[in-house]
Amino acid sequence: MSSDYLIALIGCTVVTYLSRVAGFYAGGRELTLRTQRILAYVPIITLGVTDSPSELDSRIPALIVSGALAYKAKPLWLCLVAGLAIYAAIELAI
Repeated sequence: MSSDYLIALIGCTVVTYLSRVAGFYAGGRELTLRTQRILAYVPIITLGVTDSPSELDSRIPALIVSGALAYKAKPLWLCLVAGLAIYAAIELAI
């Protein structure tokens, strides 16, 4: 295992852990309107956390597009941007 790979792995682990722990501490706080708008464009695929089943109308195409790009070994940032763009475009059109 190369040192670059190990550094990336440790970095990803730390960032993931800290973001999960931060969610526990921020759970009782009120989000600003700007933060709520930003988070509205982050697609969550599972039905259990959506407000209504109709939200899946825009999330499933976003998942398919980003999943297809990831399958074709495209950069992760491109998969995320494409998925968010598809989601936002459908939400604005509806």
